[in-house]
Amino acid sequence: MPGAPTPIEIEVKLRASRQAFAVVASAGTFGPWRVLEQTETRMRDTYFDTPGHALARQRCTLRIRSLDGDAIGELTLKGPVGNAPGGPSKAHGATRATGEGLMARTELTAAMPVSVPVHEWGSVAEARPVIDALRARGIAYPGDLADGAVLVNPRRNLRLRRDLNTVDSHGYAEVVLSLDEVRLEGHPYVRRYVEIELVRGAPEAVTEVSNLVAGMTRLRPARSGKVQAARAWLARQRRRA
Repeated sequence: MPGAPTPIEIEVKLRASRQAFAVVASAGTFGPWRVLEQTETRMRDTYFDTPGHALARQRCTLRIRSLDGDAIGELTLKGPVGNAPGGPSKAHGATRATGEGLMARTELTAAMPVSVPVHEWGSVAEARPVIDALRARGIAYPGDLADGAVLVNPRRNLRLRRDLNTVDSHGYAEVVLSLDEVRLEGHPYVRRYVEIELVRGAPEAVTEVSNLVAGMTRLRPARSGKVQAARAWLARQRRRA
């Protein structure tokens, strides 16, 4: 029997400034969207790849994320929708929305103690679907993998809801808008992002909120992901050394 489809993450990332953060954080509404709550977390993400960057070349990322120093984190493998081992294809409509900067990616996540080194992930039962997906992508676990960039990120989350014109009592859309201040551990590197991720509703909801935020702040979609930008910065520093 085929396994369950790999979950799809639908989001937009906008490059931001400190001033834009202040504008967005103080807003109680974004057009027809209202802020239900704000929360704050601190994330530490350790990314992994092969020495030849096989995951990056497949447009994939692999990370362990810990929140607020918790002992149990998340092991997450992200990749293109149309190339997910055992997952859905583009024909399933996951990439219908075509707004500027909109990204739809598979997201396979497992609970993982953050103290477990990469060569011992196989001993954690919850990690086996991620390891199987790596092997399906040609990554020989554990020998091919090594940790690389570590990103530290204080994050403020705004949960936004929009009521829809429908007779359904559950007729609403929901997104999470996050303010991310990303630092590269051990380096003088800071980048700020506004990220809008779909929780409930059609993918067009993400595009709508992104356009509203961009109209308030003149922000533009990020040209690359957070870890890709950090790695590119590191590579430039090494070339200059």
